[in-house]
Amino acid sequence: MHFGLWFEPEMVNPKSCLFETHPDWIIHTTGRKQSLSRNQYTLDLSNKEVCDYIIGA
Repeated sequence: MHFGLWFEPEMVNPKSCLFETHPDWIIHTTGRKQSLSRNQYTLDLSNKEVCDYIIGA
């Protein structure tokens, strides 16, 4: 077994600076509670600002 690094650029923790700065960047339906998946939110990759951020990071 070798060391590996796992990351999910499409996911964001609700306690992160990214989520606190851009809560509108997650996939959600207006008027409904936001859904967590494995204690994280999914970023909206159809949003150009989100894609630009991920590529830049």
